[in-house]
Amino acid sequence: MAKSLSAVALLTLLCCSVWGQQKSAIASNLSPFSLSLAPRFTIPLGRDTAVYAIGGGADIKAEYRMPFMPILFVGGGLGYSFVPLQAVTSISLIDAGATAGLRYDLLPSLSVRAFGSVGYFYALVNDGNTQGGGNPLISAGADISYAITPSLGIGLGATYRYYSGLYNDIAVTLGVSYRFAEGGGQTAKPAQQGPSQ
Repeated sequence: MAKSLSAVALLTLLCCSVWGQQKSAIASNLSPFSLSLAPRFTIPLGRDTAVYAIGGGADIKAEYRMPFMPILFVGGGLGYSFVPLQAVTSISLIDAGATAGLRYDLLPSLSVRAFGSVGYFYALVNDGNTQGGGNPLISAGADISYAITPSLGIGLGATYRYYSGLYNDIAVTLGVSYRFAEGGGQTAKPAQQGPSQ
């Protein structure tokens, strides 16, 4: 019984320590809101490699880091992907979705994140003749980011994306993010938001 109580107490202290460290990482006049822009290239997986080639695109996201528990964040965004077919044409994928994830600050200027998202996509064959269509989209990924300044960060990430009924790939991103200062004040310490999936 004593060992169980000791283990619970130790776990509680550890959780409080992590929470405190993450809270101190954003304890400045920086807003918990951030914007990110992430160009990407996409690599089809499995059987899709016989139909699709390596493509590219970009997404823009707005994210909010929870002030009461900074290890958590939520967000939403829009994306576009251009995916060549192994044949003579290509497809355009336009998507929108909501994201939630975990972020841990390894250092005041260096963080890692893991996240998942759900949304919807619309696919259009770029031949001018084929009617487009849409379906649900799910994805999961991770990234690492570094704060160049307290507000401006860069990040590298990878995301698995499943376009229901159409296609699946890995998207590799290298992007930038920006956090606004609250009340127009000057930023106090490095804190950044990594790019999207």
